Amino acid sequence: MSTLTPCPRLPAGPAAVTTDRVSDPRIGSVLAGHRIERLVGRGGMGVVYEAVEIALERTVALKVIAPELADAPGFRRRFMAESKVAASIDHPNVVPIFRAGEDDDGVLFLAMRFVAGDDLKTIVERDGPLAPERAAAVVAQVGAALGAAHARELVHRDVKPANVLVTADGHCYLTDFGLAKDLAATAGATQSGDVLGTLDYVAPERVQGGATGPWTDVYALGCVLFFALTGSVVFPLDAPESKLWAHVAEPPPSVSATRPGIPEAFDDVVRTALAKDPGERYQSTALLVAAVLEAASSDAGAQPVARIAALVETARRSEHALRAAEPDAGVAAEATRCLETVGRIAAEAQRLHDAVAELPPERIEHELAEVRSRHVPGKAERVDALAQQLAAQRRAVVQLDALYGRLERLLLDLDALRSRAVAGP
Repeated sequence: MSTLTPCPRLPAGPAAVTTDRVSDPRIGSVLAGHRIERLVGRGGMGVVYEAVEIALERTVALKVIAPELADAPGFRRRFMAESKVAASIDHPNVVPIFRAGEDDDGVLFLAMRFVAGDDLKTIVERDGPLAPERAAAVVAQVGAALGAAHARELVHRDVKPANVLVTADGHCYLTDFGLAKDLAATAGATQSGDVLGTLDYVAPERVQGGATGPWTDVYALGCVLFFALTGSVVFPLDAPESKLWAHVAEPPPSVSATRPGIPEAFDDVVRTALAKDPGERYQSTALLVAAVLEAASSDAGAQPVARIAALVETARRSEHALRAAEPDAGVAAEATRCLETVGRIAAEAQRLHDAVAELPPERIEHELAEVRSRHVPGKAERVDALAQQLAAQRRAVVQLDALYGRLERLLLDLDALRSRAVAGP
């Protein structure tokens, strides 16, 4: 398994460096042209450091593979072959791999883009379950990353919250293709009996030694969705054997029953994604994402543009009241920045609304249903293309609701500024 345990951030300065060096002798050393700065996390596959690629003065995430894995028969060959395939994925939601290899001492390593942020597991455990629209946005990005991998016949096989990195602005990266399998590789490149993956997110066919494919990642992404919405894994059991049996034989619990208030539409999404038979699941991550966004939009409320227009008008009234209080220059400047942001959000909302109005999700759904009912050449490709188009339109609907939330927060900021102006210096 390859679960990274985030390490606490140490205070900057010599004391932090000294403490790190005591706990890990690699801190401060150079490995294959990378100066190791600090420990980021440890996992079953190895250790991840923040490092600097000396030649380019570039900060990277450097994964050093555990010796017991590196010395296993055939592991080095598989590691290099599958790292090359993973590095070939060029997608905005996949952490780019810069280099993979071994140093003069035979230590295997992987250098990747360093992402400033937290993983989804840390965020949910620290802040609680995500709102439906935010969970949908995360799953949509991870699903897009997996779709890019599947297009290159690469299956991730270890999709889990700890492998989803989220930046401060909500951008998500899928990382750690350490268990990935190249479906186009020769038989036996990844041996049966290899590390199974994290038990809370492992598909039934992996437990039973069956064939893996995109459907395997669909199952794991469904488990990630359940965790993001509820803060709990699908089967919160202690014994590993019990977890494995539950994935094979037990139906998943209801999302809405586990966390009251979640739209019941998510129950059907999770039930389909976690079907025991791979043939009964969504047949691509694009189809899963479309269903997730539809479920989220069912909770988004009606007429988002009208709601946003009402908030913009409220913001303008708040501005007039604030100006009447004759704020000092600092407060006035902050208010101006708030109002400029309100204007940008309103413009973006109008753009999204126009895009949805031009091609409503309902029209795409109708066409998708018609295509599915016919037996014509290229049906699978057309269904997948329509599913991606539908996902994009539903994503726009969810984004409209997210813009509404941002405007609500800006209104609170304006109210706080007005209070400061009234209170005076």
